[in-house]
Amino acid sequence: MKKLFKTLSIALVTLLCVFILGIAVPMIISLFITFTTDATLQDCIQTFPFILFSVLGNIGSAIYINDEIKPE
Repeated sequence: MKKLFKTLSIALVTLLCVFILGIAVPMIISLFITFTTDATLQDCIQTFPFILFSVLGNIGSAIYINDEIKPE
């Protein structure tokens, strides 16, 4: 049971890291656009490039995290 909780906690932290790394860059760019133009954050988030870069960022961060925590 102790091994199950340890594995579950590592899996949840890994998923959280993948999500944070995947969404960080598109969100920073959207915040920059929001501060420098008249667009709202909702306008920036609902666009196709934001969704595309978020998905690509999540895939890229999943690959990176997988390589980092893979046991040797």
